[in-house]
Amino acid sequence: MVAPDDVAGRLGGDEFVVLVSREVTKSELDDMVAQLRLALDTPATIGATSLPIGASIGVLEVHLGDVRTADEILRDADLAMYKAKRARRSLGA
Repeated sequence: MVAPDDVAGRLGGDEFVVLVSREVTKSELDDMVAQLRLALDTPATIGATSLPIGASIGVLEVHLGDVRTADEILRDADLAMYKAKRARRSLGA
């Protein structure tokens, strides 16, 4: 899922980010997203209560030499997440 050299962190509220700073293929990235979604789609069980968990996962590629600022990259990642959320809702997921 997330490799030891990747960095996962909370941005605030219910927003998180995973920074993958290694070369990955589109297929590897798609697999990572699928594994994260599967893990997050598994309900959390607390005592006798089972609570659904879900996530919208946006993907943004940043390459060496990208001229965007960190704030611009986070903004674009946030836009990608909302695009993924809209797509997931339109599929009824």
